[in-house]
Parts: sequence; C-alpha cells; structure tokens
Amino acid sequence: MNNYVEGPGSADRLAKYITVSGGTVRQKNSFYMTSVSVAKGTPLINLFAMLNSHYEMVSNDSIVGNQTNQEYEKVQDVYMSSAENAAKIVAYKAANKKIHVKNNGIYVLDVMNKSTFYQRLKPGDVLQRVNKEKINNSSDALTYMKNTKLNQPLTLTVQRGKKHFKLTGKSVHLQAGRNGIGISLVDAQKVSTIPNSRINAHGVGGPSAGLMYALQMYSELVSNFKIKENIAGTGTIDDKGNVGEIGGIDKKIITANQKGIKIFLTPYVKGTKDVKKVEPEHLTNYELAEKTVKKYHLNIKIIPITSFNDAIKYLKES
Repeated sequence: MNNYVEGPGSADRLAKYITVSGGTVRQKNSFYMTSVSVAKGTPLINLFAMLNSHYEMVSNDSIVGNQTNQEYEKVQDVYMSSAENAAKIVAYKAANKKIHVKNNGIYVLDVMNKSTFYQRLKPGDVLQRVNKEKINNSSDALTYMKNTKLNQPLTLTVQRGKKHFKLTGKSVHLQAGRNGIGISLVDAQKVSTIPNSRINAHGVGGPSAGLMYALQMYSELVSNFKIKENIAGTGTIDDKGNVGEIGGIDKKIITANQKGIKIFLTPYVKGTKDVKKVEPEHLTNYELAEKTVKKYHLNIKIIPITSFNDAIKYLKES
C-alpha cells in the first residue's frame, strides 16, 4: 500500500514532558498537547479509515515528500529541537528569567531539486559558512545571500554529525528576483536557562507543540499563574512568540474532545488571496477547527491565538 492513514491521537498532560528546576507543577487544571496518529496503510487499516469519518487516507508524499524515511525523521527531530528552543526563549523572557542563546549555524531542512547542492546537502546538516562568511543564524544567511548573482560560485562549510567538510556549487534562481543556495532552513541553537529546564518529547517529532511547551514552561516558572480548567492546544512558535499553523488540526481537536477538554487554543493566521487562487478549497487552521466542531457537534470551544502573549492574555482574563 502506498499510503498512510491519519486519525485522532493522544492528549497528554504536558507536565510529564517538561521539568523546570524548582518549578511549580499543579496537579489540577493542566495544559495538554494533542497528537495525530499515523499508520502505514494496509488493506485492513484502509478499510477502517473508509468506515470511520475521523480517519483519512493520505499519500506518502503528503507525509514524507521527496525525502527518505530516515531524512524525514531527521527533519522532524530538527523541528522538535527548534520548537523546544523557541519555547524556552519565549517562556523565560516572559517570566523575566535568565536565558542564554548560542547560535551555531543553520540546519538544512530540505534541498530543492534544482539546487547545485541537491543530493549532496542532507536534511539535518548544519551550514556554518558560505564562502568565507561565518553563518551564525538564518538572518546571517539571508543577509549574505541577498545580493548574490545567478550562478555565483559558492563554497559551503558543513557539519554532518561529527564530520566537517566543504561543498562547492553555484547559486540558482529562487523567486521574486532572488538567487540563493536553494534550501529551506532553521537556526541551529543551543539554549541554556537559569533555573535549569528540560523537555523530554518521548519520541514525538515536529514543531506543532511549540506554543503548548512555552505555556507549560511559563506556568512552572511563574508560581501565581494559574488556569481555571484543562487547556489543550497546538501551534508552532518562533523565538519572538509568533504562533504558526500546523497540520492535522481537525484530528487534534477530536482528540481533545474525546479527553473531555473544553478549551482548545488554535493558531489564527488570516488566509490570503494568493493562497485561495492556488487552492480555492484551502482552510486556515481556525476555519478548519470551527468546521470540525460544527461537523461532529463537539463540546469544545475554539480560541484563536496569534502569539504567546495573546494566549497568556486570554488565559489570564478567562
């Protein structure tokens, strides 16, 4: 079978994933992260999905794209690490606690087919220099490549595991008059905190728990911050606290509803006309969330969230 089946996953109390030294962990009224279950399609599993409206069959490409399973798992690990770092940065700054961030370059997430580094750069590689320019973070890379000419020679200094090596190639045309390497990327950071903190994702990959990680960590750092009921939610987060959309939000809301949770924090990003032109049926996370609640008559309230501060404001006022 050349497909996967997605459905509702689990709703897990975040206190078991996050430890803050000396932090306050409350036994009543908790934050929950929700997941999507993913199984390789078989005749029996596919039949189950066809008979159960909470499940759907999706193509291999929609899960792993053009990556191998090993590359996909590596990218998910990088995404998770990035989400953990961003959550720590946002939570500790909001709680006025000490944090130190060391930038170590940029992670390669994907390489375009037309890139001259295609099949030579691998997902999870850390790019440390372009020509002689040291690359500390994605901002450095974008600034350096801003005025790059088409077919300009490039020498990349790369770390893969414990190995360091150089690759040579040329810049390619990207879009909107820009030229570059032809990769998607995210910052490679090491974050240290006082008090010490640790996130153990228990094998969960991807960036979608970022917002909930930050909220749980903040609640442990700020002793007088309390919530009045169990709260579930989802959404990526960057180090500025901005919340981004994720996949499978309909399944996550069903999962939370099955757990008996009444409040779900949902990324709110306005749909654009450009996206609607390409995908007329496209729904934002918030639109799909509301549609799911109505379709299945769920007893759960959808709260649109644009940022970490937006979430904190809602939780303090509710």
